[in-house]
Amino acid sequence: MWRFSIGATNPDATAGLIADYYMPEPASGNVYISAPMYVKAKEDNAYPDGADPYGSFDVKYVSAQGNTYTSATCVTTGDLLSVGTMYPGAEARPTVCVEIPADAVSGGAWRVGSLVKTDKFIFLDGAN
Repeated sequence: MWRFSIGATNPDATAGLIADYYMPEPASGNVYISAPMYVKAKEDNAYPDGADPYGSFDVKYVSAQGNTYTSATCVTTGDLLSVGTMYPGAEARPTVCVEIPADAVSGGAWRVGSLVKTDKFIFLDGAN
C-alpha cells in the first residue's frame, strides 16, 4: 500500500536539529543523523478511507556493526509521526532521524519495517 524511499543521509545533523527543533544535546559521543524520506499511498491500496504511515511501518538505523537505533529517539516537526492520515495518491516528505554513536554512523543502513507484518522489511542506503 506504500511506496517509499530515503534520500541522502546527513551523518551529523546534530547542530541543525538542535537549532531548528529544540532537540536536546545527544549523549556524549553520540550524534543525530537524518535523511529525507518520500512516502506515497498507492492509488490502488486496500484502504480507501486512508491510513497513517506512522501506524504502518517504522524506520530504524542499523550500524555496520549490526546494532539498531530507533527513530523514536529523534522527533521533529517534519517527522513521520506528523504526517497523519494519507489517502490513495497522497504524498509526504517527512524527515527521519536517530541518535547514534558517532563511530557507528559510517557504513550503516536505514531499515524500514512493517508494523503489521513484522517479518517484512527492507534496507536502504545509509551513510557511507
